[in-house]
Order: sequence, then structure tokens, then C-alpha cells
Amino acid sequence: MRGLRLRSLLRVPSDLYSPMVAAGLFGVAFGAFLLFLPMLSTSRALGTSGLAYAVYGISIIGTRMATGRLLDRGNRSQFVALAFVAMALGLVGYAFARSQLVLIPSTVLIAIGSGILHPLLITVHMEHLPESDKGRASAAFYLSFDLGIGLGTWLLSPALVWWSLREVFLIAGLAALAGVTLARPVAARLRAVDQAG
Repeated sequence: MRGLRLRSLLRVPSDLYSPMVAAGLFGVAFGAFLLFLPMLSTSRALGTSGLAYAVYGISIIGTRMATGRLLDRGNRSQFVALAFVAMALGLVGYAFARSQLVLIPSTVLIAIGSGILHPLLITVHMEHLPESDKGRASAAFYLSFDLGIGLGTWLLSPALVWWSLREVFLIAGLAALAGVTLARPVAARLRAVDQAG
């Protein structure tokens, strides 16, 4: 009985495969921003990374205030690809940033992507499981997101050793673009829920 219960706890419902991969790719992109930004600011003499983090914080608050109602009541499916593209553009901007004039707008794009993807992907996970499994759905999102940050950093570190920070951010940008390919299966569930509502 205990074995069966443990197996059911560890089993990932097939409905969550696409959302969990999307959350993992989001984690890779976010982790690159979070962990490699100080190194970027220092190595390219872009000033303190604290300014970029502050811009990120203000921008993500603004994004959530601006899009919160739309994500609840509007056609949320259209935001999936848009958010991944925004993150990808921001990370590519970091790859080539040589001044604050590129760094700051790139940070705003990353914040827009994060501010949309985080609540949206949690919602997707929640709506893929029945009411009795909401805690499990939330755990599945954060498991994938945190693994994306951790494994992404581990996988991006060799790029820093072999090449440079430019390649680190380009690879992270590619991970975000890969998330666009999941926009259709992830958004399909959101579209169905929107139409049912």
C-alpha cells in the first residue's frame, strides 16, 4: 500500500508534461539573468548590477499590475509565446550589451517575460489537475522551475569556461525561444478553459 502511494506521488500526470517543460525552460532563462548579471556588469564595466535588479523589480511589478486582469479574464493563450519571446530578446540583448542603453531595456524585456510567465504557468499547472490536486500542481511548477534554474546554471557554466558570457546569454535565449514551441500545447488548455468560462 505504501509503495503504491509513493508511486502515485512521484508519477507525473501526462497533462503536465508540456507545462513542466515550459516551466523548466523558463527557469533556465530566469536563472541566467539572476546569476550571471553581476558577472556581466563587472566584466563589461556596465556599472552596478543593483540598478538592473532594481529596474527588473519595478518592471515586473508594473507588468503584473498591467496584465493581471488580462491573465485572469482575457484570452491568456496569446501571452505564452509573447512572454517567451520577450525573455529571449532580453537575454540576447545581454549577450551584446556594452552600455546601460542596451542593458536596461533588455532587463525590462526579461521582467515583462517573467512577470507574465510566472503566474501564467502556475495557472496552467493548476488547471491541468482536478481541484483536489492544486497543491501537487503548484509543486510540479516549482519543481520544474527550480530544476531549470539549477540544471541550467550547471549546463551554462561550461559555456562560460569554453567561450564567454555572450554565449551564456545566447544559449539561455535559445532556451527561452524553445519555450515558444510549447506555446501551442500549453495554451490549448488555457484556451479551452477560457472558452468554457
